[in-house]
Amino acid sequence: VNPSGRLPLSFPKTATDTWLTSLKQYPGEWGKAHYTEDLEMGYRWYNAKRVEPLFLFGYGLSYTSFDYSALDIVVSGHNEVTATCTLKNTGARDGAEVAEVFIDYPSVAGEPPKQLKAYKKLFLKAGESTTLTFKLGENDLLY
Repeated sequence: VNPSGRLPLSFPKTATDTWLTSLKQYPGEWGKAHYTEDLEMGYRWYNAKRVEPLFLFGYGLSYTSFDYSALDIVVSGHNEVTATCTLKNTGARDGAEVAEVFIDYPSVAGEPPKQLKAYKKLFLKAGESTTLTFKLGENDLLY
């Protein structure tokens, strides 16, 4: 069995390597937490502040290895981007990989860097390859 799991959140190296800077944020006051991090929550905070966590969102282990190749990005007008690539299980065991698509906006947009916009989990036998296609629409690209 190959677990092929991925973390749904980031883990800091130390207690000070987080966006939590006061007790108002956590555990909160009078039963209410104060969210002051705006859009920079979770992995977005680590990317924006350039803090290296112990384990980043999406981190995972596998008993096999994967290779991405032949990335192609096609822009169709202003409304759609299609990204395709080849994913190959280069290891000796069957396993799963989670392919992720992140968008990085210009700094003038005021958006956090590297926002997750699409993902797919694929199971591939040892030596097997497949073509991945991700279509991002207007709502995925707006800021």
